[in-house]
Amino acid sequence: MATVLFSLEPIGVGTATVESLTSYLARLAEAHSVTVGTLVGEVIAEELGKEYLLRSSKHGGSRFYEQASGLNGSGKQAADLSSALLRLTGCDVSSLTLQSWRDILPATKLLRNKKAWCPICLENWKQNQQLIYEPLIWYFKLSNICILHNVVLNTRCPLCESEIPVLSRKSRNGYCSYCGCWLGSPKAYTPKTESSNFLWYHFVVSNIADLLINIPHLPSNYFEEFIGNLMKAAGGLNAFSRHFNIAKSMVSEWSKGLHKPSLDTILKICYSLGQNVLEQQTSLENKPLKCISDEKKSARRLLNWDNVKAILEKIIDNSSDYAPSVNEVAKELQINKRSLYYHFPELCRDISKNHSQHIQLMKSKRIEDGCKKIKEAVENAYQAGEYPSRRVIENFLPSAIILKEEVFKEYWKTLNQQ
Repeated sequence: MATVLFSLEPIGVGTATVESLTSYLARLAEAHSVTVGTLVGEVIAEELGKEYLLRSSKHGGSRFYEQASGLNGSGKQAADLSSALLRLTGCDVSSLTLQSWRDILPATKLLRNKKAWCPICLENWKQNQQLIYEPLIWYFKLSNICILHNVVLNTRCPLCESEIPVLSRKSRNGYCSYCGCWLGSPKAYTPKTESSNFLWYHFVVSNIADLLINIPHLPSNYFEEFIGNLMKAAGGLNAFSRHFNIAKSMVSEWSKGLHKPSLDTILKICYSLGQNVLEQQTSLENKPLKCISDEKKSARRLLNWDNVKAILEKIIDNSSDYAPSVNEVAKELQINKRSLYYHFPELCRDISKNHSQHIQLMKSKRIEDGCKKIKEAVENAYQAGEYPSRRVIENFLPSAIILKEEVFKEYWKTLNQQ
């Protein structure tokens, strides 16, 4: 193919925070000053040679983007796109996917179909003028906290509260593809480190990090051998099945190589044993097996509703500085949202109203700041002796995509008519 793209270097190869392929695609589009939609429609679709994608690029279909979670996975989608980008850029980007996991763990239920991100990572990279990207580890369904900051990953835009697709025509790393809001923040929800949820979340993300680094070097039968050793240590298939409360038929299929145990199952087994996923146990003499389902449920928490009421009232009083949603308050207090509404309907409505007003204020401020930047860009273009066309203005703006939004596009047109 005649078209050759920039040889953009992938981020974090060989580390736990290796970049995802969808992140690389978004950076590649930005490096060429085009949208992901333009890059895919005009270059990548032709290189892939997929009829549905060529039709989609001409007629506005969205199948490629709806199935984008597979681009980071271990299947044909990831392999095809990696090969296409290798031909177009000269860079081997297969390590930005789970292709090396293909023969080791089943692909089902591994990856999210919506974005998740650590706001502190994004903010730190922006403040330090580092490249903004989305690590592959954020896309695991089982990853709930950041491996670097131990904060809960965000899954909804703080401005429009939308779940953000893995990839869209307007995708930009670190920004909401619906409203353009910056997703970074110096603050994020930190779970109590002594809670059972945090201990599990930390165990999961630490072990996924180890797997991302080491799976390319593991034999394809690693987990079959892992399960086989545990069966021997437990005293056979039946004993293993009883200990871990896993159906005997399922264990039998694993032992015969008919199916592979899922990552979720492997991690639960390891967690119950108190061992990491890369530890092969040949003896359980000093590690008594504990059935996962036998863990005692935590005692029902007795809530002091007077204290909860006082906290809600304080949040309302301080709404000019802090206006969270009821969802965020419920998460912080570790109380079901419905329970909050049941006990304090009026206070919850006030919190929700304040949050909505805060969102509108943030939106207005973002539009005001954006229009100010556009006006400055137009003035700079004139001072440089250039007509403020869209392409010229985008060169003066901190973000070319800003003119993609209708409100900013109309404002730019208004300035040009003056």
